[in-house]
Amino acid sequence: MRWRALLGAALVTASAFGVLFAHRVAQRPPDDRYVVVTSEVAAGQALEASQLGTVAIDLPTSVDAVPAERAEDVIGRLANHTLRPSSLLAGADLLERDRFARPGETEVAVSLDPARTPVGQFAVGDTVTLVATDETGTAEVTDAARVTSLDDGEEAAIGAPSRIHLGLAVPDSEAALAVVDAAVNAELTIALTAPEPEEAP
Repeated sequence: MRWRALLGAALVTASAFGVLFAHRVAQRPPDDRYVVVTSEVAAGQALEASQLGTVAIDLPTSVDAVPAERAEDVIGRLANHTLRPSSLLAGADLLERDRFARPGETEVAVSLDPARTPVGQFAVGDTVTLVATDETGTAEVTDAARVTSLDDGEEAAIGAPSRIHLGLAVPDSEAALAVVDAAVNAELTIALTAPEPEEAP
């Protein structure tokens, strides 16, 4: 019977050790630090170092928070919406530095017929002309549409109609409305023009 007593004592000791270990783990401060916003940042404003801080916190891996070691990477990027003080900074809160090249630019999405689009002849960052055709004729919508994203439809499902999806930054909201109206009521075409020669100094 002595072995039973020894086993019982060992189990009690192990249980006590487990409770003590769990208590110490619970009392241990978090090891990971994440970026937080320390002052309000307006939508479209570039982040500055003075507007950022870090906080130690345990987060699930599913949370898209920016780790402290990447704090320098977000300086200069644009706020996708108004950021409030003390909020964790997530990747979805930010836009790339060159997403909008000029103040007032507005981004719209359009879907184009590949047969009317010079695929492979323009890329993200290029400025293109949008032309709309309907029953009344053909007219230029804008000559200052900058390509911000491009999906050429290569991964479309078998049998699905292939379309080219573009993100376009246009000079202002009025131009954006014109593009959306044309996309709904007409057939859009991308036109490429030769760059103007630089003037001699």
